[in-house]
Amino acid sequence: MSNIYTGINIGEFCIEVVQIKKTLAGYCLLKHGRADIPAEKEGADEYGIEQGGRAELQSSRSAGVLRRVLEENSIEPINVVASIPDSMIILRYFPMPSLPQKELESAVRFEAQKYIPFKMEEVASDFFIIDTKEKKKELRIVFIATKKETLGYYRSIFRDASVDLIAIENPSLALMRLFRSLNLLAKKDLTAILYVEKTDAVLTVCDYNMPYLMRDFSLTSPPKTPQLPETEFGQKAGVDSAYESLLREIQLSFDYHYRHLPAMRIDKLIILGRNGLERWREYLERDLKMFTMVGNPNLLFKGQAELESAMSVAVGLALREFQPREKRIDLLVKEALPVEKETLEQKKPFLMRVAVLELALGLSIMLSVNLTMLRQTRLINNYLTEVKKLRGKIGALFSNASKEELVKIHKELIKKQNILFRITDKRVLLTLQLSELPRVLPAGVWLENLQIESKTDGSSGARNVKLIIEGRVFAANQRKSEPELVNELISNIKNSPIIMGEFNKVELGFMEKGTESGFSVTRFKVVCSS
Repeated sequence: MSNIYTGINIGEFCIEVVQIKKTLAGYCLLKHGRADIPAEKEGADEYGIEQGGRAELQSSRSAGVLRRVLEENSIEPINVVASIPDSMIILRYFPMPSLPQKELESAVRFEAQKYIPFKMEEVASDFFIIDTKEKKKELRIVFIATKKETLGYYRSIFRDASVDLIAIENPSLALMRLFRSLNLLAKKDLTAILYVEKTDAVLTVCDYNMPYLMRDFSLTSPPKTPQLPETEFGQKAGVDSAYESLLREIQLSFDYHYRHLPAMRIDKLIILGRNGLERWREYLERDLKMFTMVGNPNLLFKGQAELESAMSVAVGLALREFQPREKRIDLLVKEALPVEKETLEQKKPFLMRVAVLELALGLSIMLSVNLTMLRQTRLINNYLTEVKKLRGKIGALFSNASKEELVKIHKELIKKQNILFRITDKRVLLTLQLSELPRVLPAGVWLENLQIESKTDGSSGARNVKLIIEGRVFAANQRKSEPELVNELISNIKNSPIIMGEFNKVELGFMEKGTESGFSVTRFKVVCSS
């Protein structure tokens, strides 16, 4: 009977059971049933419950309702997949760098601590990885968690009802599974799924594989069937406060989504529930300006069933084992594993290696510091030895000198030292200036000789550099005369920041006319001095 599975949805206010079978013709609805869970003050005697703690009392009530649903509808609870309410679930989506499989689970739990408001040892959790076609170094993680205390409460309901479970997950994933089977989830755009149960609602925003946002909220009052006026459809008077609250929460959720994922568009809304909630489709489509439809689980059975849309969760749970390739969550298995102890045991070899590496690193640093200190000590000792040798010689020369004489000798040494520094620091480097000369020569001006003279004052260390430029000018067909060309050369030199960066003065040494090979030429000398 492995092709028969039972889905049991334990909601806040009711319990729903669906049992389906898969045949060659498709899915077949075998049996189903539902019943409301009485409030704490109701029905205590009906199921023969003894007085106890509030949680135990409510758990016993729910177990009694579950037994009654199974008995009244002749349902044998085989291959049961169950759910706990989304309001008791924390769903988070976050990226992580790619890691080896053996390190992945502990790394995910470590990362999830940022998003879970409880200690990790207090929660039962599971996760799955969304596959992408692109080969990236990043994993997309969907993480689900609930408190172990909460999970224990719901497990006690099934234990008291003598129901064995094969898995526990949350309703949002079950609804995604159902609508994925009905081809209602797109792989590109997102779909919003709204599930309403009396005064509670859960909104899930998802694509074909992954839920991006799951948010539960309460309505101000139970939903009522809106009375639509005949004259004007959707008049404000026909909307009760529950709808106004519902619309406001949906809009807040959509705003939150678009702030964080603005490029991912929500193009469809699927609503589920009872108490006339299906009649709200027109209102939501009008106010949200979005295609809106009522979820119909009967489509899975080709219209051969008459289930309310609210039964979609139980149908999605029963479909779980018929889709083995999908990404799954199972809080039941994860809660039973001693995850923290196993993780600690797995970390022991790694922690030992880290400790050894840290010890080796510390020793190497200490050794390096010690060697550096030894080298510095050796240099200081050598310097002190040289000082001791000089001290004897200096002491013999100046042992009888007075303090004034020693100060005078010290000043003379400092003066000579400064002169030496200035001489070596102000060497004659005219490479840039000589490279600039061809650029400042006017047409018709030719260089014959360059001389560099450098003198240094022995007392002050000041340096005087001269650059002597000699050449000839042949005006030929130039519009300017030969003296004008010499003056242009001097003007170009004065306007050159490179040449004048070294020299302060430019003077004409001489200019005289002569002949060469029968042509009239003018010889000149220009002196640049600092």
